Amino acid sequence: MSEGEITIKPEDAHRAMAQLVEQMISLPVDFSDIPLIPENIPAGDMEILNRAVALAVAGKWDMAARTAQETVSDSFEADYLSGKIMLASKLYFEASVFFNLAVTKFSGYGELWFLYGVCLYQMGLYSEAFMSWREALRANANHQDAHILLKLANVMIDKTHLHLNPEAEFALPIVSGRGIDVGCGGAKTHPDAIGVDIIPPGDVGTEASQKGRVSQADILGNGDDLHMFADGELDYVIARHNLEHYVDPVKTLLEWRRVLKPGGVIGLILPDDDEFDTLRADPTHLSVFTKSSFRTLVSLVDGLELAAMGISRHKWSFYAIVEKVAPGGKPKYDYARALNSWLSRQVHHRAKAAKDARVNDVADAAYKKLAELSPETRMEATPGSLWPIGIEGVEIPFSQRGAGLRIAIMGGGTLGKGIRDVIRRSGALAEVVPLAEERIVNWRVEKILREYLADYLLSFTFEPKIATLASDSRTPVIFWLTEPVVDEPKTRMDFDLSYCVIFTTINGEVEKFRRMGAKHVYYSPAFFNEDVFNIGSNSRNEECVIAGPDESSTRYFQLIERLRQRIAAKESSIPEKNAIFALIRKFGMAMESIEANPFGRSSLETLKGSLSNIGVYGLTADEIFYAIAEEVALRRLRTLVETTKSKLVKTTDPQSRSSVFSNAKTVVALTPVSHEESLPQIALEAMASGALALINETSGMKRFFKDGEGLKYYRDFKEAAQLAERYRSNAVERDEIVNAGRPALSRHTLASRWNEIFETTKEVAKEIR
Repeated sequence: MSEGEITIKPEDAHRAMAQLVEQMISLPVDFSDIPLIPENIPAGDMEILNRAVALAVAGKWDMAARTAQETVSDSFEADYLSGKIMLASKLYFEASVFFNLAVTKFSGYGELWFLYGVCLYQMGLYSEAFMSWREALRANANHQDAHILLKLANVMIDKTHLHLNPEAEFALPIVSGRGIDVGCGGAKTHPDAIGVDIIPPGDVGTEASQKGRVSQADILGNGDDLHMFADGELDYVIARHNLEHYVDPVKTLLEWRRVLKPGGVIGLILPDDDEFDTLRADPTHLSVFTKSSFRTLVSLVDGLELAAMGISRHKWSFYAIVEKVAPGGKPKYDYARALNSWLSRQVHHRAKAAKDARVNDVADAAYKKLAELSPETRMEATPGSLWPIGIEGVEIPFSQRGAGLRIAIMGGGTLGKGIRDVIRRSGALAEVVPLAEERIVNWRVEKILREYLADYLLSFTFEPKIATLASDSRTPVIFWLTEPVVDEPKTRMDFDLSYCVIFTTINGEVEKFRRMGAKHVYYSPAFFNEDVFNIGSNSRNEECVIAGPDESSTRYFQLIERLRQRIAAKESSIPEKNAIFALIRKFGMAMESIEANPFGRSSLETLKGSLSNIGVYGLTADEIFYAIAEEVALRRLRTLVETTKSKLVKTTDPQSRSSVFSNAKTVVALTPVSHEESLPQIALEAMASGALALINETSGMKRFFKDGEGLKYYRDFKEAAQLAERYRSNAVERDEIVNAGRPALSRHTLASRWNEIFETTKEVAKEIR
């Protein structure tokens, strides 16, 4: 093998790789590429990052790491900088954690992938390192260091270290007992597996991926006719890139089911037709698969159930673990734990070998990774003892290990961090898992979740991909929603909701989710985070503020513009245009009725009823209704401001609401008509900050708070203005009302609401698991 000035024998490739990695790590760390995307960074964070870089260049690693973590935004740059600081300190485990978080946020930077691969390699996760170097070249085809290392990796995979094939790694955990590798070709997944192939043992393949390879088969045969094996004889079947070569994949799965024992598993690696044209890629392919189509295929075969599914090679293939179960039974095979166990073996080997060779930085990083993957493994050294350079004061995500409940909070944000702290105080483990660009659940997110072994997922936004991930990993997901779901793709009924437990703070959303096929949907009233909104009073300067929907919202006008564009489109027929004109007229009549009777509900209810069975030009009925309801609320808000002559407050960020409300004596709150059956969060937060809440009288609010318990109800704008003036000059009466509401208010904290939600979820989980 040769690459530039490198000439080496295949059997020496692994030693050459080790030497090259060591040389690359010994080079000074370059911090000139931080920040990479300054336009994405708030000004305050930019200042913090520049200060951290200056400290790192000066060699003050601990101060630099602490400084980088002071950024307010959930920043890719902060994660990348933290990773480089850890790498410069030879803290490979800590660096890998931050690099992994960084690549979930921005995957287009080759140097990040390269450095991440180096950290994985140092911990003994070789095939994962190879995949990261491949991603480095995908992002930057001219990354020469990644090119050289990947060239060595490919030689190892082809010649000397076949088990390090990244795709093979996803099938290896199921190897236990007696089993077969169907279509093994020239690269049997595991030496203990019985190879079955249509290429005779010892012959050289002539087609596609097997061209020029010597068959490692033990038995000559076709995978859909395993007559040489008795019913229920085998513990496992491995099929890497094999099922797509059959005309009738159902027949093949039935044959694999026949030879398996009850509880036996099939481990498949399949090309993903969602990522590329799999038929064109290989003329010997006869069937096409996506994760969705394969899930459907398995459902057609009685006695087989999908135990796990995920991405095996980015932009190329996916793995599927299928278990043979009794009729009506559920899969019991814990694939994530089995994969972690398999990975822990190679990490343990790396740790012990490095310790014996006194390469303490590598040994310590590998032991830390081993403690994460397999806390019960007996180790020859305590993680952190061999390379005691720790960076003080920096929280390493996912570093909390041990027995106990684990909850992964998907997507983060202010609310995600708040509930993480609440869960941790209860004694459980909780971490925030950042989703990838455009809220995608990619292979790096899957890796975090597999290694974390989460018992539950938690998301504050409804994402079908998270629902699918929950189903594929058989992990219940709690969707705790504070906003309506109106996007058309999210309201389709073509994804699995069986592992979803849905709680919504909007009463009217419950029935919608049930129509979508969700079995476990509950109304859970709004809440306030007691860590942000502390019940109590302090000195206040603002007499009265108005709280309601954000004035900058333009959803209604975007909706009208979309309909106008459809009218102007050449392909629109006359009947279509007439239908759109009629719809816009309905909107106008609704607005006229509302302006004539601002607190009347009839016009909006009539409009919602007329939209109940409509899906207009890519718009859902709910999307139309909520856009109009939002516009109605904004018009009411403007009238309130004019009537009370008070200050308009933007309310999109809960943190800013906290500072505004805590400075107000009275908060006039407005509940949009679309939320009138629900408890409005904005009123709770006003009350929790110690202000007197004046709020329009709604059925949802009255279910939980009586008039005079922390709030006063108004029935129209004139009354709102009168109440605001009354309590501006009567502080004693105002404080009596505020104090009277505290017992009822204390039942609506984030912690108490979480306890209620989780107790319900635990009961549901007994059924769905």
